[in-house]
Amino acid sequence: MDEPFGALDALTREQLQRELLQIWARTRVTVIFVTHSVEEAALLADRVLVMSAGPGRIENDMMIDLARPARRCIAGVQPGSPRCRGPSDEPPCASAHS
Repeated sequence: MDEPFGALDALTREQLQRELLQIWARTRVTVIFVTHSVEEAALLADRVLVMSAGPGRIENDMMIDLARPARRCIAGVQPGSPRCRGPSDEPPCASAHS
């Protein structure tokens, strides 16, 4: 997927990010997702490959070692907010801010 949410407004982008996480939680298929957004990469990925400018070469390979419910909170969503939930409606991640 090459920047599929890039041209969307923020609310639609967040809704589609949640839907993508829900689909992934059910299917567990591998998705290669291209984005320029560090926040989006940290929210959606288990692994992030950072590429250089042309020619595109992998400069860094990072594992994202954060629990999924905590990711949205870390990405700036207030604890206890309805948006602070994981792909299968886990409880709010207020503990991520403790």
